Amino acid sequence: MNKSSKVEAYWQEYLASLPQESLLPRSYEIWHFGDTEKMADELGDLVRVGVKTATSALVWELESNGEKVPKVGDIAVVSNLVGESNVSYRNRTRCFQSASGASRKRGS
Repeated sequence: MNKSSKVEAYWQEYLASLPQESLLPRSYEIWHFGDTEKMADELGDLVRVGVKTATSALVWELESNGEKVPKVGDIAVVSNLVGESNVSYRNRTRCFQSASGASRKRGS
């Protein structure tokens, strides 16, 4: 998704709110939930108010779509379907499923 001027302004405001010594990345990804305006708005709002605190994706699906696989510490700006910012979050934990079916968890 393209980074609109509204999202960039939101990002700059977010960076300005951080302590100068912050070790957070200074770059971000932007994306939205779902494939309809209603779903993107509803799920983005749930993230913003703290009800939705986790999400998941299939690594093979991300890779097959040419999308970046998230890693611990990545920051994303969640937008609505037309690219207006809603909330930002930091990726803290990533779970993997091995071919044998055993799962492992790696956190920050």
